[in-house]
Amino acid sequence: MEKLRLEDIYWDRIYLYFKLNADCNNQLFFLATLNNKIVHQFFAEKNIIKINITNIGNQEMIQNGNWYLKQKIGDEYVDIPIAVELGMKLNTLDKVYRYGGNTYAYIVTFSPKRTEDLFCQIAITFMMRNSNPKKRNLKAEGGSFKFKIKKRINYFITKSYNWLFKLTSLLTIKNGKRILLLSEIRVPISGNLLALDDRLKERNLDKEFKISYYFKKTKSLSTLRLTFEWYKLAYLCGKQDFIFIDDYCPFFKYIDIDKDKSITFIQVWHAGLGFKAVGYGRFGTGGKAGQYPYSTTHRKYDYTIVGGESLRESYAESFGIDIDNCLPYGLMRHDKYLNPDRISQFKENFYSNYPMFKNKRIILFAPTFRGNGASTAYYPYEQLDLDQIYKMCGEDSLFVIKVHPFIKELLEVPEQYKDRIIEFSTFGDLESLFYISDILITDYSSNIYEFALFKKPIIFFAFDKEEYEFTRQVHSKLDDCATGKVCSTFTEVIKTIQNEDFEMDKLYDSLQTNYKSDSSLSSDIVIDKLLLKQDK
Repeated sequence: MEKLRLEDIYWDRIYLYFKLNADCNNQLFFLATLNNKIVHQFFAEKNIIKINITNIGNQEMIQNGNWYLKQKIGDEYVDIPIAVELGMKLNTLDKVYRYGGNTYAYIVTFSPKRTEDLFCQIAITFMMRNSNPKKRNLKAEGGSFKFKIKKRINYFITKSYNWLFKLTSLLTIKNGKRILLLSEIRVPISGNLLALDDRLKERNLDKEFKISYYFKKTKSLSTLRLTFEWYKLAYLCGKQDFIFIDDYCPFFKYIDIDKDKSITFIQVWHAGLGFKAVGYGRFGTGGKAGQYPYSTTHRKYDYTIVGGESLRESYAESFGIDIDNCLPYGLMRHDKYLNPDRISQFKENFYSNYPMFKNKRIILFAPTFRGNGASTAYYPYEQLDLDQIYKMCGEDSLFVIKVHPFIKELLEVPEQYKDRIIEFSTFGDLESLFYISDILITDYSSNIYEFALFKKPIIFFAFDKEEYEFTRQVHSKLDDCATGKVCSTFTEVIKTIQNEDFEMDKLYDSLQTNYKSDSSLSSDIVIDKLLLKQDK
């Protein structure tokens, strides 16, 4: 018997319709909270559930909160999963009902959520017009009295970060010679910031500029420790002329650095291709991913460094800044990445430590995670057919697995496969593994940006392509921007390797459009144009 699913949602004025994939005439359904607090019950007519949102029962509208359509199976209330086709159109179904002379609005929004299955969250919000949107309305944000007091205390503390920053900046004589390299996520210094630091020292500019460093995973700190750390950071930032950051830094959400014209704020974002949507690319999605229109870190960048000309639009969208401020100088970490001596030295050391890799064709499987973040990250290993992989490898190949560092549960490879299938996720540096790899299998990861430089085949194993694109949100669909063959099953992946059907033309096109064309070092361009202000 086919599992009951929600196939479609549609509107007719104040009536909200849910279409099921089976005839459920006179069967009872429920609108409930995540914790199964029942708001109201409805009978289906054949395969349709009809709800009047202005009168859910007792002459009341559906109240503020997140609601879910459920059915009762035994003693349990169970979410009704949705079809992928419905998930793809959920963001087109939102409704805004204005009233009170446009002073108020009743808003109904839909978003996909995943547990073991994909289902629909219905968010109901009563909203009021804000005549001063640049100012946070703490009263509206607060809930209980205790929560409102906590909000006000946090508001005062975060304001004091900015006061300390402004005071320090005002009292510091700016000479254009102070640089801060900073990350609140990537510890220790690495990637683009490390490449910039190395190049400054190679050119002896560390004698001309005073370079400061701040690398600490602030998200892992207690509230009290974080408060003191951010006071230290406010003082340190106020003394600078240039601040370079990598990745999202939440501290700057509370700092009016964009109004301090004596400091240049530069993002050197770690990812290469702008595939997955971040920042304002996810505006309006709600939750922690949502950006405020005004108080956000991203809008405050003076510049962001991008890999190539064609990527400027994606990063302008993500950070909510003008496209002219997205500078196509290339990624600084690429400056020495293809250095023959560096590659040769790595291979010598690597094969000495892992002799089983030598003289083998290396197929590297490096997917990104599923889940909402580090705490829920996982990969569905059942998608891999180890028997097929083992037979494909034969005597001349190794299948090497390196999953995203967020994923804590690694694949346990059965003993009979271990001579050809190797779980290698504890090996530290993914990019250096590209030196000894012949084929990359990935999905939505930005690791393709480095691997493409070797002009070797890339295969995209995207079994959940449609679902991932509408739940995670992307700038471009994978089918439109992939730099190689896109496969929806692992059997397709195996056949692609066996037939060498890699669609390499996509890779060559990407190299032409998504990377800077000149051979100069990206770190030199950043130093000369932004720090030394040559060739404005």
